[in-house]
Amino acid sequence: MDDTLKPVLTRIADALERLAPPPKVPPAFADARLFRHDPVTGAFHPAPDYPLPLDSLVGVDRQKARFLENLERFVVLCDDLSFEEGAAAAKALKSALEGGVSGPPSNVLFVATSNRRHLMPRSNTEDRGLVASAEDAEEEVSVSDRFGLWVGFPPMDQAIYLEAVTGYAEKFGLSDPDLERRALQWAQLRGSRSGRVAYQFIRDLAGEQGKSLPM
Repeated sequence: MDDTLKPVLTRIADALERLAPPPKVPPAFADARLFRHDPVTGAFHPAPDYPLPLDSLVGVDRQKARFLENLERFVVLCDDLSFEEGAAAAKALKSALEGGVSGPPSNVLFVATSNRRHLMPRSNTEDRGLVASAEDAEEEVSVSDRFGLWVGFPPMDQAIYLEAVTGYAEKFGLSDPDLERRALQWAQLRGSRSGRVAYQFIRDLAGEQGKSLPM
């Protein structure tokens, strides 16, 4: 090889090396409990783990029991899932949930949270006739029907809400002689009683007392 070409070829090789993606490293699932998937590189990165003891949840005893019966080795979590009408991703998810010809994997559990009961928007079918209306209704529930277990979280009644507030206060070492009245006033200003509202109140109370809480 001509010595004058060697530096040129070396620079070309270095440039190609920089353009080439790094070799994929198999995820070490034993190193962490939670992972985030990078859709660009396909890699799985360990995520911060904020353990939540099931004993901290109140008012959902039946749901907790059913959830424990359905745990699998891997849990794929999609938070706040919903689709617009005609979304191609909804069709892809339906295929993934049912597994196609090969069937769904036996060691993977897909979990999704959503504010929509059926994940799809309600169609306006007033002028489309009975047949079209029935087809639209079937399409609306076609994704949610593929989830074998639904866990609903209806609005809390006052007793459960106060139990959640008290449980959080005890867990984080917070005290207030007017705790229940203030908690009810907080919920009234926000128009609902829920676990999220209870925790938001506790975070506000912790701020007053100079304490920091996990997100």
